[in-house]
Amino acid sequence: MRMPLIGRAAVCQLGGSVTVLVAVGGLLGCGGDPATSALAPPPPPLTSFTPLAPPFPVDSTYEADVEGGVASALHLGRNTITAELRSSPGSTLMNLAKPRGIAEDSLDAIILRSLGKAADSEVRAGRWSARDADEETGYWQSQSVPDLISEVTGWFVRG
Repeated sequence: MRMPLIGRAAVCQLGGSVTVLVAVGGLLGCGGDPATSALAPPPPPLTSFTPLAPPFPVDSTYEADVEGGVASALHLGRNTITAELRSSPGSTLMNLAKPRGIAEDSLDAIILRSLGKAADSEVRAGRWSARDADEETGYWQSQSVPDLISEVTGWFVRG
């Protein structure tokens, strides 16, 4: 007989007055949702994240400008962020921001501000028109916060 899940465990009554606590349902024939089963595959790692496709290709100068802005706002060096993210596979910039008291919406604003400044630099360097920069900035602003954080995290990790 299948009993309700309690946290990450299930209570199974095998018959009569014998009751067994089973970790993560699905073991010992208790049944359960395969998604919560101990045998369910783990979620894909960050490295399987499909990079976003902005209107204008992101080059190393643009990435470096964005990374520099984010690093400065986090009061860390770019190399420090890269090393910390690489040492903890699956972590994101949010993992570095949270202990510093930076909430997700604040990190989003930091990233968007850095992307905007990098776009302005592209215009000043003559690589983009003002219209190109506006289109690029609008693209980044339309992305979900988790996607934006994952994308820029990937820039740091890939170096």
